[in-house]
Amino acid sequence: MDEYKTGKERTMDTAGDVLGGVLEVATPVLTGILKAIDLKPIIGLVNEFPAIAKLLGLNIDPDAIGLPTLLKNEKLMAAVANLIEENSEPLAKALQCLSRPLFTDVIKGNVDIFSALLGGEVYPDMIDKFTGIAGITNEFSCPHIVHGKGALERSMKFLSGTGRRSLIVTDKDMVKFGHADTVREMLEYIGYEVEIFDEVEPDPSIPTIEKGGEVAREFKPDWLIGLGGGSCLDAAKAVWIKYVHPDIPLGSIDPFSRYNLREKAHYMAIPTTSGTGAESTWAIVLTDPVLGRKWGIACRESIADVAVIDPRFPMSMPKKLTAGSGLDVLAHSFGGYVSKWRNDFSEGLCIHAIRMGIEYLPKAYKNPDDMEAREKMHNAATVAGLGFGNSQATLEHSIGHAVGAVHHLHHGLAVGIALPYTIQFYANAREKETRELYAKLARILGIEFKDEEDAVDKIVGKLRSLMDEIEAPKSYGETGIKEEDWKRGREDIIEFAYYDPCFYVTPRIPSKDELARIVDCCWEGRDVTF
Repeated sequence: MDEYKTGKERTMDTAGDVLGGVLEVATPVLTGILKAIDLKPIIGLVNEFPAIAKLLGLNIDPDAIGLPTLLKNEKLMAAVANLIEENSEPLAKALQCLSRPLFTDVIKGNVDIFSALLGGEVYPDMIDKFTGIAGITNEFSCPHIVHGKGALERSMKFLSGTGRRSLIVTDKDMVKFGHADTVREMLEYIGYEVEIFDEVEPDPSIPTIEKGGEVAREFKPDWLIGLGGGSCLDAAKAVWIKYVHPDIPLGSIDPFSRYNLREKAHYMAIPTTSGTGAESTWAIVLTDPVLGRKWGIACRESIADVAVIDPRFPMSMPKKLTAGSGLDVLAHSFGGYVSKWRNDFSEGLCIHAIRMGIEYLPKAYKNPDDMEAREKMHNAATVAGLGFGNSQATLEHSIGHAVGAVHHLHHGLAVGIALPYTIQFYANAREKETRELYAKLARILGIEFKDEEDAVDKIVGKLRSLMDEIEAPKSYGETGIKEEDWKRGREDIIEFAYYDPCFYVTPRIPSKDELARIVDCCWEGRDVTF
């Protein structure tokens, strides 16, 4: 089933969709590449998919043609290049059915040629050219945000008169703490019939989403209400999709297609923790129970119509959750700030979220009753969500997703631990662009430094000092994971991180060997010096 594709297959599906969307503008780059690379795997794709073969008018046995013959056949190279130029639109559609892992093998099998053609390191520049021009970051997505004291009450005006039924998607803790009843009473007051689906678990699984979709289809809500932490909000988005499209596998959802979700229902997000930013993004993270790993869905339409940022809800967060959620805010904003998809709109939001997190997280942790600090961190989570949601999280999330899936570590803590190590890795690149970004950030934060390298060291030092203040471990080895369990799961962590979607928009994308060394540093607490 598509629901249970491997992480590699799902990542390659996404990559193929992106390539399909950008082929028309990427033709000059593709034309140059085709004149130099080994086309044998591409011909394999042609034979594998009749639609492509028919389009190109080819019937070639790849095993019958040697590499030297291909490379010397200038007429064939020119013919393929011309076909792409003349058929860019149908090819863009045809790419939707390609075997993405094989396409990736083409790239990996011609690393030197791609490097020479695109300049610099293969993956960063390739992703920059192929996905950066896809228009991914040329739209800014944002819900209507109601914030501050009394936000829940004030948000009801958006639902009043717009429907009759609402489904609250939440977990049993929200029912236990009374938050679900608080929201239900508000909805009933304005005339809604309310159903509560409270079976969302931490790191929600595909079967849970399927069950929630069934409940929604039976109840037929006009509004879905996500209530809780990031797991509940992500589950609500996914349930929304399955409510409208029960026959579409979640693994096939992409950010380019239209799903017309609002023709059937609307969505309100009410976060009760201050970290994930899920109320302001269209990303969804679910758990695959068959493969035992997390994977992401990107559906632009799944962003909330209304996000309710009410500071009453996070006041009951325990200290450990406050710390982990706050680290998630910082990981989102630092990643979004340097992502390959960063833009003028995301940059300021990420910077402000960083400033808020550094100032108010220690206060909220040390004094849970500090209403100002609680409200500021609740706002910071949404600001960071708007920032990275319109840019992208990076390698710290790839590693954190993998560690969280293998060892069930809290998401915020998992990404927060990885953050300083990934900053060091980015800053060690030959190119100075990312170091300049960190120097700029250091100036904004009021950090004095001698040069760009010193600015990076000071930022990493500041993060580690903050982690000490909130009593957070600074390496995975300090989290209580047993060494033998870590060693047993190490290869899975590396594999999962390598095919995580965030991996490919990282400002400096590591090789698999470099990734393994970074993961080892995160476990041992060693600085990344390469």
